[in-house]
Amino acid sequence: MKKIFFFTLLVILSFSPSILFSDNSNGGDLHPRVAVSILPLKYLVEKIAKEKASVSVMVPPGANPHSFEPKPKELKSIENASMYVKVGTPLEFELAWMGKLILLNPKMMVCDCSKGVPLLNESLKVMSGAMAIDKRGADPHIWTSLKNAVLMGKDVRDSLVEMDPSNKRFYENNYAQLKKELESLDIRIKEKLKPFRGSSFIVIHSAWNYFSHDYGLNEIAIEVGGKEPPARELEAIIKEAKKEKINVVFVSPEFSKKSAEVIAKEIGARTVSADHLAEDFPAQVEKIAAEITESYGK
Repeated sequence: MKKIFFFTLLVILSFSPSILFSDNSNGGDLHPRVAVSILPLKYLVEKIAKEKASVSVMVPPGANPHSFEPKPKELKSIENASMYVKVGTPLEFELAWMGKLILLNPKMMVCDCSKGVPLLNESLKVMSGAMAIDKRGADPHIWTSLKNAVLMGKDVRDSLVEMDPSNKRFYENNYAQLKKELESLDIRIKEKLKPFRGSSFIVIHSAWNYFSHDYGLNEIAIEVGGKEPPARELEAIIKEAKKEKINVVFVSPEFSKKSAEVIAKEIGARTVSADHLAEDFPAQVEKIAAEITESYGK
């Protein structure tokens, strides 16, 4: 991995010899350049900064942040970034690449979107104290909770203000509007899902635990450690799905649908896409809530 990184670094240096000695200027672009790890963070930055920032995404659409390795094209976008926005949880992409990205542009500000967010461990218990500080064992998908998204937006707002204090009021007003929208959607979804508290739903990848925690649901993930489940696990999921009378299985474009389709066929369910990595992630939260409501309302 180290050899690959330094080879990639040499390729980038060939494009721009001054990359490690950059004065962090924007090359004539008056808007600050902000790099983010994943698309949901792009949504937050653009909602708050609007036209006052140019945003680049390290993990492109359709790529899996648990295994993605950036190409020179993505790495070169770090060159003139004034700020980097990271999820700040044990997301494999950030664990593997954050230190290297900072090496490429040591002057850029780093915004940690997990600051102040209550983290959940694998057992859906809220992490606290020393456990929350080192974040090991935490579920990384914090943005699938609208409550968390409000806190993440606050972290983005504060960093934008620190980077560009002349537009403080602009960022604050836009964040206030975003906060209002997210809280309003959260209230609507909570009311919609209230009759189904304790119900289960099936997903291909365990990315919706924070969503489940917010609304009292139970996520059943098909994947086991990022791999297709063994036959015994598949049989157990099918048995539970029949017991719970589940008739929808959620898939995601970043992961194989093979096991999901097997389960759907066995229980007479349909597969529906619910992409936790979509840029407009609040719309995906609303979509999965609507599908769960419809499936149990039948």
